[in-house]
Amino acid sequence: MTKIIEILKEVNDKLVRQKEQIIVQQQKAEKLMEENEKKFKTVDKEVTEKEGDKTPLLFPFLTGQSNLICSTQPIIAHAGDDVILSCRLDPPISASSRTVEWTKPGLDPEYIHVHQDGRLVYQSQNPLYNYRTALFVDQLINGNVSMKLFRVKTSDAGKYKCFLPSLWKEAFIELKIENKNKEKKEEGSGEQLMTERKKMEDLDKIMPKLNEELQNKDEEQKEMTKIIEILKEVSDKLFRQKEQIIVQQQKAEKLMEENEKKFKTVDKEVTEKEGDKTVNRAQGYLKLKEIIQEANWDLDERRKDHQQLQMNTEELSKSIFDEVRRISEKKKQVESDMQQIKKQMEEIQRKKMHLFNWFGFWLFLLYSLPVTTGQSNLICSTQPIIAHAGDDVILSCRLDPPISASSRTVEWTKPGLDPEYIHVHQDGRLVYQSQNPLYNYRTALFVDQLINGNVSMKLFRVKTSDAGKYKCFLPSLWKEAFIELKIGQSNLICSAQPIIAHAGDDVILSCRLDPPISASSRTVEWTKPGLDPEYIHVHQDGRLVYQSQNPLYNYRTALFVDQLINGNVSMKLFRVKTSDAGKYKCFLPSLWKEAFIELKIGKKTCLGSFVAKHTRIIVQLEN
Repeated sequence: MTKIIEILKEVNDKLVRQKEQIIVQQQKAEKLMEENEKKFKTVDKEVTEKEGDKTPLLFPFLTGQSNLICSTQPIIAHAGDDVILSCRLDPPISASSRTVEWTKPGLDPEYIHVHQDGRLVYQSQNPLYNYRTALFVDQLINGNVSMKLFRVKTSDAGKYKCFLPSLWKEAFIELKIENKNKEKKEEGSGEQLMTERKKMEDLDKIMPKLNEELQNKDEEQKEMTKIIEILKEVSDKLFRQKEQIIVQQQKAEKLMEENEKKFKTVDKEVTEKEGDKTVNRAQGYLKLKEIIQEANWDLDERRKDHQQLQMNTEELSKSIFDEVRRISEKKKQVESDMQQIKKQMEEIQRKKMHLFNWFGFWLFLLYSLPVTTGQSNLICSTQPIIAHAGDDVILSCRLDPPISASSRTVEWTKPGLDPEYIHVHQDGRLVYQSQNPLYNYRTALFVDQLINGNVSMKLFRVKTSDAGKYKCFLPSLWKEAFIELKIGQSNLICSAQPIIAHAGDDVILSCRLDPPISASSRTVEWTKPGLDPEYIHVHQDGRLVYQSQNPLYNYRTALFVDQLINGNVSMKLFRVKTSDAGKYKCFLPSLWKEAFIELKIGKKTCLGSFVAKHTRIIVQLEN
């Protein structure tokens, strides 16, 4: 108890000290407010007594001011589009460090986008515009304060105000939303058709499974019927066997009764016989008695065996009966399953017929729509695209006249491949789950150009297996087009004749791709087999890989980099040495092509040396 009182006192002391500190701080704040009030009165007096234009004194930053200019024409957009509400400072001054407020008068809250301290103030934003607005932050320095509004809704229509508090400037701009009746109708039809087609495909996939299951159930039913028939046949045989056992048992019992009577008669005759008894007759009766007694014993044993056999037969019959009943019940269940499967199949057929009718209706609706000049066609290159293994290639397709494909699904497939999907662009991204693994990390669309109707696909690091026809399909427009990719093969050809040079010369080991294709982005390896390390010159990612080069060739090799685009992969060797003689190999890993060339080092003759020396002497004399 004492300890608790001490703790409470300690807490009370702390609270008293804290209260004193608060009072001191409050007094300081009041004193500061009094000083600020005096300063304000002084400034106010100077301003009010000053003659002439008072605006510069009140707002000195307004002199040499920029104007805030927004588009005077209404901005027209369609539901689902992205739109830019264009506003700028003119003459341009930086708005990077300024607060920019975009509001929609009449909305509650009215704030659409407030940019402050270099970021969006989410707390003040109207929830209807969450994740749908952005400023061009990198262009604020040039006075561009435009706002981009994503996925426009019909409710977004109206007047918007742009306001810069630090400049006390505001301007208005109007947004109008128009209905894309025709396009919506066509897109709706296309999407509906796509949905109905997928439903029909799904049903078509289910039907074979149900057919197979029905067939299996039918086989199972037949097998069980056969087993039941066999078991019934066995049961009938057992029943007949049981009847025979009962008959035999009855005969045995009857015979035992007869023997018993004979035994009693003989026994009575032997025991009651008086007078003269002959030995032979007495012995005969005793013998007969013994035979009858033995027969009774045998019959008794047979009776017991018959009883045991009867019991076993009854048990077996009962087991067979139970098994027949169990299989019969199972058969009934199988029959019920078969009926259920048949009902499912009938239901699927009914749904398919219904979908077929809807499909026909939507096709009729789609093709009965009046064709307008605004309808875009999907156009792909009619000429085959020719590339070589290892190249990057563009399968060119576009909407003409151009309309935005930014919010549309774009499907690139390769018919005959399983799965056939090469690149599915949906909701602004690649759907990885549907992509064929052979094309993982090797495809891309030009996302920034989708708005212009460019739906081309770039295929990286082309393989020989990539050759074939590709299909581009836009479900919302129900448009498709085909394009063919052919993979060409170039051969690597080096000089078949040995290259002869002299020590100290510069020499070119000539090799080229024929027909010529670019080797600019390819790895080119020059090696000298038998040398350790064997690498003479490795050109990769546009440069020489020094780390792999044999030190004997440092600063003595070069490729003709500007001619790689024409397939020229020759290597120049400077200041040839006698040890440089031998076979060289040129290898392009991406094409898996290699070729050999031989360098021979010749000796300069004395005459040549003598002539050369005298030539130099003559030149010196002339000089």
